[in-house]
Amino acid sequence: MQKVYKIIFLGNSFVGKTTLISQYLYSKTQNPTPTIGVDFLNSSLDINGQRIRIQLWDTAGQERFHSIVGNYTRDTFLAIIVFSIDDLESMDNVEMWIKDFALSHNSIENINILVVGNKMDLKVESFEDCYSKAKDVSEKYGARLVTTSALDSNGIKEMASAISEFILENIENTKNDTKDKANAIVAATGKRRCC
Repeated sequence: MQKVYKIIFLGNSFVGKTTLISQYLYSKTQNPTPTIGVDFLNSSLDINGQRIRIQLWDTAGQERFHSIVGNYTRDTFLAIIVFSIDDLESMDNVEMWIKDFALSHNSIENINILVVGNKMDLKVESFEDCYSKAKDVSEKYGARLVTTSALDSNGIKEMASAISEFILENIENTKNDTKDKANAIVAATGKRRCC
């Protein structure tokens, strides 16, 4: 189990990253201003009776901040790639955010990826197209996919559940690794003979 789980939100400008974080942490929307560079919040979760510390990193989507954002993606536990269902360009850039940012400083074995299609409160004709493309990209990188509306909180529980599931998997894997190492030590010491 990690001491702190670093979760970074990536995606184009105006896809709703800051509002998603607000809904996730506080169950309310705020009138966000565009993020300048990178902002982060510390919080904690109760998962199966364990207090888990998390850091949520909110990044700017504007191209002029890309060089800054890239430096903050190192050692990320979970990258949440956000696109807006009414913005096909933001969907087209999901793979870029995964490859050039999430995977640029992390190996695919050490990072989890969640793709979030936001603004489901908008009824747009391009939704099926967007969702289909998002599904294909998610499958290509072994990512999970959820849809949300940061404005009216639909899908926020599903996003929160996905985050908790990633953390629980990490806790279980850590326990199993510890048991395997302990068993290997016992097996190795059991083979030793004195004199």
